[in-house]
Amino acid sequence: MMYALREERGQMAVELAALMPVILVSLVILWNLARYVSACVLFDRVAPDAVLAEAAAAGAEDGSVGAVSAAEASMRKAFEDADDIEISVEAEAAESAPLALLGEPRLMRFRCTLSYHPWPRHFAVAGIDSEAHFALVHVREVVADAGQAGRTV
Repeated sequence: MMYALREERGQMAVELAALMPVILVSLVILWNLARYVSACVLFDRVAPDAVLAEAAAAGAEDGSVGAVSAAEASMRKAFEDADDIEISVEAEAAESAPLALLGEPRLMRFRCTLSYHPWPRHFAVAGIDSEAHFALVHVREVVADAGQAGRTV
């Protein structure tokens, strides 16, 4: 009987040692997912406001570089403390149906992209340095009338 008890000693420590890497990797994945979702929520709130303000202010016609760079800079201010996030904005003229009562709107389609690079980006295993070469991407498109402040379509 005494011999049977000695065989099971340390089994819990071995099981914990086997499960600890799985638990740590799961926590890192969960933490990255929470940061990504948080960044997407903030981006979805900031992107339309920045685009509408800057498109109207610059009178964005034909993908005005000024409106695009101003909207991008405005969005970056919301994420200035996050070094794992990249923001880009592109603009193009949107097709518009003729509206007789309102005049011809100058519609611009702004494509705002948020790229999140998960942590850890750089890591070393057994002395070999590696880098994660992928990003989670979230896209928000906003169509705005460049001639009128705050008017979305």
